[in-house]
Amino acid sequence: MVMGGTLSAFLGERITLALGWWSYRPLMPLVPGLGVGVVPFVQLAALTVVTFEIMRAFGPGRRTLRS
Repeated sequence: MVMGGTLSAFLGERITLALGWWSYRPLMPLVPGLGVGVVPFVQLAALTVVTFEIMRAFGPGRRTLRS
C-alpha cells in the first residue's frame, strides 16, 4: 500500500508538471533523482495510505462511526 501511494504521488506530480498545470518555485526542495517536490510528494503518498486505512476500518461491511 505504501508503494502504491508513493507511485501514485510520483506519477501525479510528474503528469501535472508535464502538462504545465503547476510548477515549483526555486525554493521548493525536490526529491533527489525524481524531480518532484518533497512536500507534495509526501503529502500525496501519506494521504493515499490514510485513505485506504480509513476505508479498511470503516468501509462497506465494517463498523461505523456510531457503533
